[in-house]
Amino acid sequence: MIENKTQNTQALVPAYVATMLLSACLLFLVQPMFARMALPLLGGTPAVWAIAMCFFQAMLLGGYAYAHVLKKYVAPRTAVALHVALMACAWLFLPVAVPAVDVPASGATAGIWLVGLMAKAIGYPFFMLSATAPLLQSWFARTSHQDSDNPYFLYSASNIGSIGALMLYPFIVEPLLGLHTQSLLWSIGYGILTVSIALCGVLMLGNFKPLVTGWSIASTLDVPLKQKAWWVFMAFVPSALLVAWTNHITTDIASAPFLWLPPLVLFLLTFVLVFRDVALVSVKWARWLQLASLPIAFMVQFALPLNQAVWVMAIGAISFFSTALICHRQLYEARPDAGKLTEFYMLMSFGGVLGGLFVSLIAPLVFTSVAEYPILLLLGVAAQADLFKDEKIRAQLRNPVLAIAIFVGLLALVGFTSGSYFSTQAISMAFLGMAAFLLIRSQHVVIALVAMITLFGVKFLNPVQERISYRSYFGVLSVADNTADGPYRVLTHGTTMHGAERMDEVLDQGTLKPHALTYYSPDGGMARALLTTQARVQNGVYRVVGLGTGSLACYSKPGEDWAYYEIDRDVIKVARDPQQFTFLPRCAPSMKMIEGDARITMAHGPADKADYLLVDAFSSDSIPIHLITVEAMKLYLSHLKDDGVLVMHVTNRYMDLVPVVAANLAAIDPALQGRVVDFVPKVQEVSSLHSIAIVMSKNAEALAALDKAGGTSPLTPQAGVDPWTDDFSNLFSAILRRIRVTKY
Repeated sequence: MIENKTQNTQALVPAYVATMLLSACLLFLVQPMFARMALPLLGGTPAVWAIAMCFFQAMLLGGYAYAHVLKKYVAPRTAVALHVALMACAWLFLPVAVPAVDVPASGATAGIWLVGLMAKAIGYPFFMLSATAPLLQSWFARTSHQDSDNPYFLYSASNIGSIGALMLYPFIVEPLLGLHTQSLLWSIGYGILTVSIALCGVLMLGNFKPLVTGWSIASTLDVPLKQKAWWVFMAFVPSALLVAWTNHITTDIASAPFLWLPPLVLFLLTFVLVFRDVALVSVKWARWLQLASLPIAFMVQFALPLNQAVWVMAIGAISFFSTALICHRQLYEARPDAGKLTEFYMLMSFGGVLGGLFVSLIAPLVFTSVAEYPILLLLGVAAQADLFKDEKIRAQLRNPVLAIAIFVGLLALVGFTSGSYFSTQAISMAFLGMAAFLLIRSQHVVIALVAMITLFGVKFLNPVQERISYRSYFGVLSVADNTADGPYRVLTHGTTMHGAERMDEVLDQGTLKPHALTYYSPDGGMARALLTTQARVQNGVYRVVGLGTGSLACYSKPGEDWAYYEIDRDVIKVARDPQQFTFLPRCAPSMKMIEGDARITMAHGPADKADYLLVDAFSSDSIPIHLITVEAMKLYLSHLKDDGVLVMHVTNRYMDLVPVVAANLAAIDPALQGRVVDFVPKVQEVSSLHSIAIVMSKNAEALAALDKAGGTSPLTPQAGVDPWTDDFSNLFSAILRRIRVTKY
């Protein structure tokens, strides 16, 4: 047994707080840094972050379990020496880098591959970092400091460090430092942390409290299973909602650390605000915000998915933040004393892992739409635990027959009025309505009102009737008949339209070719560059990155060599199905498809020189950044003939990408010329949409033919805009430029 030397304890809090801050900062810097490294390898899909989050949560659970075992079974002096030695071993894996591995060309196994890559590259250092928060709190609880009986205040310091790292990364680290420099600086920080943890261990041993008299007798007893389940559930809901909401917004804008981080900052901020004796915000107000925002979040998501992404994010943020506040306050109020601290954190982490697994791996297999998001919003209501302390409510909730009867009845009602009995909308409305009816007898009128608004408000605002929906690693793909904007059948990915066809052409498949619509109409930049190339070249070679509905195939002529690059096999399935769209079946039924990420397949395949190469990966607002870097553009140009044209479709609601392409082109070869075709139709409708295409070529004749029709402007670099590379990108500046409505 260690003797109590009872030395000066003044250094304990500063040392432990500083170490917790540094550890959390490193922990949350490495997450976006490594995910950014992996993005160029996996198509830039939002699933990269979802799976990365799942991996980080699993490693966090492992670290918490390790801290629990170390605290429970290893003597303090041995535990300090062992942990510092294991921390030092992590230097064998530094600096952080993506190891040389074979990259899967298809998304079918990409998720498993990414988990293996992360485990190999950063698994061990991240595991050791994950143990810091519970381990240092348990060490502090064993000291003679006056606050050692309640070491949970250190968790706030940890989360402040996490938030600081997440704020630093998008505004300072990512815009100013390349990934290699980031990795070197992170490794130095890890070395400093190892020394700091050793110092904390020495301080603990020098101020050891052997009997730990502040811990109650209850700490020696097992925690009831019901209490453990409540901890897990209260951690599950906000963790799952974090990943679901992040997926929701990154599908609309871009799969990039800049947009992954705000939800995580809000998540961690709730710990800082309420994981303390006196909450810094009113949880009562959080409950009202949750209930008030819930029906609005439902209606915005289901009723206005195509043109109200900002409202989806804003209302979603309120619902998510208020739910996380409530859940984390419930966790703090249900915390055990210091004797069960590591077990408490381990079960919290277990709930977080379950949440990540549910959204990242289970939901895509079970649901064909993003059903987990509204379901989790509904589950968040259960976090208002005091509602269920009322004996009348508990008695009602114990009646499963009544609950099932109400649910089935409401599902039938919603299904009858909407025409879809088992859609996400119908099931969600029935679930919420059931909860409202069960609670209404106890005068919880607010919840009843929430249910009624949601139940009847959603259906009448949504003019899009969904036909089919596919869900894969790359997101949700839907085919729907849009009767609001005209008789069109549309293909959407998330909330972005990827193509459309007139309904009469789908239903009456005559001998005439269907008309190319949306971004691909004859007046748009992509079609104009294609038509001028066909006029100049006989029997040319044409390559298109991104299939969509395949409408460009209807511009093809006999004798030409065409091929599409497409990463998502569900897109290929939809485009080839004549019951959905007829562009490929009627214009090019034998169209060659190269499945996989275009950059990867181009790099490993033959350099078949093209007369026309279109990179149409940016019509979705969630841009794959790795397809718009200097390295990517060099690859495209290597696949062009000397007089060929490279076309990049950069239409985007949130980012100004034209200056980026201009800077990249200047960095590659100043002799290369480009034109911007910013086509704005007189009437914005499905038949013809605003599009921005950039046409580049070494051949002056090719660009001159495009200029003759008018509507073009030179592609010129913009001051202050640096080229994007695989090592560097600046999404934040691209978003700011779009906000300022830059003119070309």
